[in-house]
Amino acid sequence: MSDLNYKLFNIDLYLKLIMKKILPLFLLISSFSISQNIVNKNGFSILPEKGDWSIGTDASTFISFFGNIFSGNSESIDVNFHNGTFLYAKKMVEDNFVNRYKVGAFFNSQTEELEFGIGYGLEKRKGKTRLQGFYGYEGFVGMNYIDMGEEKDFVTSLSTHIFIGCEYFIASKIAIGAEYAYGPTVSITDQINFLLEGGTGYIRMNFYF
Repeated sequence: MSDLNYKLFNIDLYLKLIMKKILPLFLLISSFSISQNIVNKNGFSILPEKGDWSIGTDASTFISFFGNIFSGNSESIDVNFHNGTFLYAKKMVEDNFVNRYKVGAFFNSQTEELEFGIGYGLEKRKGKTRLQGFYGYEGFVGMNYIDMGEEKDFVTSLSTHIFIGCEYFIASKIAIGAEYAYGPTVSITDQINFLLEGGTGYIRMNFYF
C-alpha cells in the first residue's frame, strides 16, 4: 500500500485523534448549560439569534498589535496579515445551526505570490450563555500563484476538515473565539500531494448583526 493510501485509510490515526483531541472538547461543549436568553442593560440581546449574520476575521494579528502597544514594543507595532486577509461570514439559519462562508486573498509584492480561496461549512452550536461551543465541518478551495523569474508555479488546493471550538461574547453580539481543525488537504501542481493536517488552531473576532 502506498504512503498516500496508508494515510487516507489509517483508521487508527483518526481514532487516536478523536479520543485524544476532539472527544474531550466535544464533552466540554455538551456540558454547557442551556439557560434563558441574555440581554444587556439596554435590553438588547447579547447572543446571536435566528436570521442574524456575522462578519469575522483573524484576531491573532490584532492581539499582537495591541499587545505590542501596551508592552511599549514600538518596533513591532504593525498590522501584518502574514497568512492573508480572510473574512469569515456566518448566517444563523437557526439559533443553534449556522452556515459558514470564508473568502480571502493575499499578495506579496516581493515574491509576486498571489493567493485566493473560498470555503463553505456547516456549524452546530451549543449553549445559551456568554460562552458557547460549536462544531462542524468545512470545505475549502484555494489557488496559489508564485512568480520567481524563470520559475513559475500554480498550485490548486482542496481541503476539508472537521472543527470544534468555542466563543465568548464580550459585548452585545461581539465575540472572541478559538477553534481547532483537523482534516486532509490535496495540493495539485504537476503532481498530487496529500497532507493530513492536525492541530490547526485559530483565534477570531466575530461581529453579529
